[in-house]
Amino acid sequence: MVVGSLPSSVRDAVIEECNKAEQWLQEKTTEQDSLPKDANPILWSSEIKRKLEALDATCKYIMRSMTTRRCDVGQKMNI
Repeated sequence: MVVGSLPSSVRDAVIEECNKAEQWLQEKTTEQDSLPKDANPILWSSEIKRKLEALDATCKYIMRSMTTRRCDVGQKMNI
């Protein structure tokens, strides 16, 4: 699906979720970079993976709900 074909409300919801994830990663990276090299890490790859999976699930849910609404409209119009 092309981004331009998405309704603005759906596109904005996906962009907002991506921005939240990016902000979280930037904050954690900054915290990690400020630590001495011998300190315990703040940012773990497992956390990044969980965030990625949550972002993917949220975006898929948003996209699925949009597709479902399109199908409902098509059925009502006997398409």
